[in-house]
Amino acid sequence: MDSVDAPFKYLVKMFETGDVGEAVSSNQTIDISLHERLFRQLSELYNHPKNGLITIGQKINLDILPPKKKVTILLVGNHSAGKSSFINWYIEENVQRTGMAIETQSFTVVASGKKRETLMGPATVFLFPHLKPLEKIQGIMDNLNAEISTSKKRQFSMLTFIDTPGLVDGSMEYPYNVNDAILFLGGVSDLIFVFFDPIGLALCKRTMLVVEKINSLYPEKLRFYLSKSDEIRRQTDKQKVMMQITQEVCRHSGLNRSGFTMPGIYIPTLARTPLMQKQPSSTSGNLEKTGNCQIGESHNEIEEVCKQIDQSISRALQIALNNFDKDISTVLHSISQRLLTNKELSERNWTCVIFLSVSVILLVTLLCSTALKHLVDQYGVQPVAARFHIHPDILISLTVPVKLLLSLSVTNKNHLYTGYFVLFLTALYFFICKIRLEPAMPRREVKELERLKIFTMNYLVKKKVELTEEYLGDSYEL
Repeated sequence: MDSVDAPFKYLVKMFETGDVGEAVSSNQTIDISLHERLFRQLSELYNHPKNGLITIGQKINLDILPPKKKVTILLVGNHSAGKSSFINWYIEENVQRTGMAIETQSFTVVASGKKRETLMGPATVFLFPHLKPLEKIQGIMDNLNAEISTSKKRQFSMLTFIDTPGLVDGSMEYPYNVNDAILFLGGVSDLIFVFFDPIGLALCKRTMLVVEKINSLYPEKLRFYLSKSDEIRRQTDKQKVMMQITQEVCRHSGLNRSGFTMPGIYIPTLARTPLMQKQPSSTSGNLEKTGNCQIGESHNEIEEVCKQIDQSISRALQIALNNFDKDISTVLHSISQRLLTNKELSERNWTCVIFLSVSVILLVTLLCSTALKHLVDQYGVQPVAARFHIHPDILISLTVPVKLLLSLSVTNKNHLYTGYFVLFLTALYFFICKIRLEPAMPRREVKELERLKIFTMNYLVKKKVELTEEYLGDSYEL
């Protein structure tokens, strides 16, 4: 790791939630959800230092990406739309400042960890490396921070919230390109919540332009909500506000899609005075009827937001399981191909070796036969046989190869010998170069690949089936 990142190494241990025992005292018990448990098991199967899928992929030159441990949710809206309040409510901890005044111009990452901590820009990017491209946006690092919370409420341990600055029109200027930052964060997020408030600021031009651009890039991630809906007690007034916002939204290209929905939500723990409620009459109870309008408790669909989050976590887990299956298949296919290629290469190399050996033997035989024939022609059979202590008949048989070759050729015998020698050198050079260009794997490497293949088939494939059955068994009887 670079020396620049060294000061932030402690953050990894602080942020990791794998060892739950360090996060709470020994006499406490934490109920880990099925999804979280499966995500952790998948993470271990990928990141194990010796037999993890990432390690196996590195050994066979495959780039395997680890599964996402958490679902990222981006919250967008004008200022005071209730984004920070929703985060505080969901995790049941006040980590974000709220209020009617224009909030900070910072982006805030809210995540679960072992220790309550507030981090600045460089530390935030170190802890969340997928945010590193934000460094290219001038001025944003001074307006990026992270809030690490120890909350275990709801599904927070599996979530990362990104709270964006409240968007406003007019003379408000940001020290960086806020639109580019939001668009980038939309790309790395799994869900994008757009909060519209009921007092008219939801229709500010900057918010609508950002939402329109996000919709053109990531329409499947967008979810629209009418926040602070409890400020409108009259059903007819609420319908008018929603119609006004819906009409304005649908005026923009790409947003006028069919099936547009915008549930009304509010934070149950916040008591607010309705903006459009008339003075109550002497009618008993907390419900007043005026014509066809009713004044009373506003219907809150905030639990629908929680269901959306739960569904997103479930979908992310299904994607992770599917990718785990694909990565296993990719690893097995790659190992099998490498072993097959090595086997074919070894057989081809052995063929080359055999050919070269036969060529050398033939050349040596030819040279020896030529030398013996030359001696026999010069000194006779008997003296040469006596000199080399061999039987004359054997000596004559040794000169047969060169006699046979000379009988087949009408050219000069010196030219014949030269041609055979050049031909042999050419074949020798060709096959030696071929062997050098395509070397076979060492035996130790072959054994390691065979071990990894057996491990993947006997363990990882089995774990894939177990995890899938455990996930499906939570919903269906298998």
